[in-house]
Amino acid sequence: MKKKLLYICGLQLYALLIAYWHSLSGIVTDEAKYLLNIPYPHPPLARYLIGLTDGFVYQEIIWRVLFATIVVQCVWLIENKKQETRNKKQPCYALNNITSVAPLLYVCSAPILLQAGTVMMAPLTAMQAMLLLWMMRKDMSAPLIGLVWLASLFTAYQAILFAPIVLFGVWKKNLPLWQKASVFVVPIALLALYTPTNPLALSSFVTHGSRDLGSTIIDRGHETLRLWAIGGSVMVSVLGTFWMVKLRRWDLILSLLLVTTYIALSRYDYYAILFLPLFVAALSDKRTVIGNPHVKLLMTWVITIAIVVGYQPSTEMSMSRRISREISSHGITEGYLLVAGSFGHDWQYESPIPVRRFAPHLLENAMAVACPTGCNEIATDLSVWNRIYIEKGEFYIK
Repeated sequence: MKKKLLYICGLQLYALLIAYWHSLSGIVTDEAKYLLNIPYPHPPLARYLIGLTDGFVYQEIIWRVLFATIVVQCVWLIENKKQETRNKKQPCYALNNITSVAPLLYVCSAPILLQAGTVMMAPLTAMQAMLLLWMMRKDMSAPLIGLVWLASLFTAYQAILFAPIVLFGVWKKNLPLWQKASVFVVPIALLALYTPTNPLALSSFVTHGSRDLGSTIIDRGHETLRLWAIGGSVMVSVLGTFWMVKLRRWDLILSLLLVTTYIALSRYDYYAILFLPLFVAALSDKRTVIGNPHVKLLMTWVITIAIVVGYQPSTEMSMSRRISREISSHGITEGYLLVAGSFGHDWQYESPIPVRRFAPHLLENAMAVACPTGCNEIATDLSVWNRIYIEKGEFYIK
């Protein structure tokens, strides 16, 4: 019990470090939409819950820590089983979940470091898939599975990519056909009823479907393969895909095909984590044999480090956060912050005063003007303002 507690504390420290790392530069536009509960294409469940904390001073870090904790501590949902080395005479028995090879491969995979500390729906959806896989393995009751399935669908539309997991798991249960169908179909039907009430969702479907129409099949294939590799730090990707095919885990195979197809159309880097629960589920199957586990772990860590170095989020403080702190340091609490050029919702989240797009007629009520790419076009309007140097941009106050 003491050893397990030490593992939990160690994992939590790992989660805190990841959350802190992602907090260094500030939030991105998509994170701001969730934190401010701004209308968004995704269904409302998670966005609504996050929006309830809008008045919290440390709202951002609270959710970064919570999301990182969920992603990292989900390692305990991975099946505990005997892992054997290549030498059959020297079996390596797991002391508990975290010392098995599959959980260790999970915690050192690239998506954990790259996405666990982000306030995004992709990592949360991936963890809901892991929870569903765990519930199927533990033969949980059908109504409980249905509730988690419903919550997953109303967290993000991408949860539908894991429908084969629910379908195969519920189908195996000794229940009347109508009950099986209800658990699987009713949540999907409720989501279908909700979707027409959300115009942004319909618009998002069109946007995703028409994104990068000029890309060739080779380009799409290359980008999809890249995210598949990142999704399991190559080693977990290869092993997971191999074993799910070898064991004929059709629930995992069909979900993998759906995720791959979706990513081929969308290709946002943060979707890479959607692969991870499928790979880990295959590796934690009791029939899976992972030869030379220490070598696999070492190679996974090396590849993860290489991926993180290449794709790590910037730790440089964002322009919106730097200028917002300048505004606070000057004691400005009234008026507008005008931003010249395009900007995202991160400015709205960071700024202590209301943010507006620059227009000359708003200067009378403005207290600050920011130009992320330079104020050359409006320099005349700001000739009597006090200019404060901000690296890679310009900032003026009255």
